[in-house]
This record gives sequence, C-alpha cells and structure tokens, in this order.
Amino acid sequence: MKGFLRVLFIITLLLASVWVFRINILQGLGNYLDASEDPQASQRIFVLGGSNYDRGFKAARLWHQGFAPKIICTGSYISGTVKSLGMDLCEADLSTMRISSLDVDSIYVEAICEGTSTIEESELILAYCLDNNWNKIIIVSDIFHTSRIRGVFEEKFKNMGIQTFIVGAPSTRYNESEWWREEAGLIMVNNEYIKHLYYWWYY
Repeated sequence: MKGFLRVLFIITLLLASVWVFRINILQGLGNYLDASEDPQASQRIFVLGGSNYDRGFKAARLWHQGFAPKIICTGSYISGTVKSLGMDLCEADLSTMRISSLDVDSIYVEAICEGTSTIEESELILAYCLDNNWNKIIIVSDIFHTSRIRGVFEEKFKNMGIQTFIVGAPSTRYNESEWWREEAGLIMVNNEYIKHLYYWWYY
C-alpha cells in the first residue's frame, strides 16, 4: 500500500509540474522548430512551396531590402481549392503571383513547378545552384519549418561549397509564441514533429 501511494504521489507531482510549467513547455516545443537566421546578401532567394501568402510576403520584403536580385519559387502541388476554381496553378505559381502583387516586377520572379517535398525541393535547388555557380542563397519558408529545412539543406549544400541562409516567414494564421491557441498552429507543430520523426527514420 505504501508503495502504491508513493507511486501515486510521484505521478501527481509530475502532472502538477507539467500543468504549472505548461506554457514554458509549449513555448519550448515551438522554439525547437525555429531555426530561422538573419540573411546576408545572396545570389538568389528561393521560396519553398506552401503557405504562399506568408512566404511570398517575406521573400518580397527580402528582395526590396536588396538581399538578392531575383526570387525563385518551387513546388508542384496543386491544391483542391485551386482546382475547384478551374485553375491549374501550382504552389510555385501562387507564390510568384503573391510576390508580384507586392511591387516586385515579374522579371525578377521565376516559378518552377517541381518538388513535392522538402527533400525533392532541396535536390532541385542544389542542381540549380551548381548549374549557375551560385554559392550563397536564401531559403524562405514558415518559421516552424526552418529546423527541418536546416537538417535537409545545410550539410548537403555546405559539402558542395554553398552557403544557405534559412529565413522564416511569420504566419498570419497564428502567433508562433502562442501557437497552441490557434488550430492552424496546433496542426503546424504536430505535423512538423511527425515529419521530423519521419525524416529521422528514413533519411
């Protein structure tokens, strides 16, 4: 009986500690996913497919600040929403449209409708860099995507003499510092941890 009570006390204490420090724990989970860094002058800005509104805004801002002369958008996925509107626009096209709407002339933006995953996009971008002798690039994606991007891009590109700056685009659907308060934030963090596990397991 004493042993049972001791175990019950320990479990209760642990649960109470988790409750008391729940905000710190949740913030820590988000902070782990944030590997965004400050950019430097580069030869190209690459925008990964997905979250076109936010990533496009961040890329346009970087371009206006003079960090790179041109922007290249990737991603071949065509969403059901876009299909239902009778359009055949891939993620790269949507990112390009978003960027062009922010006073970036279309001659400075290129859409490449290729790549269905971070792995595929990294291979595509690496090939472009090698073909064009680019050795310094900026990668734009969601803030909570940056940790996994770094794991996929950094060593691979560094081995080829290419420096990458992983830049996170703040979300307009949730606040990264309080991601658990919005459904979009919960989905993002949940998906990223699952993808981290998947990439660790298979790659």
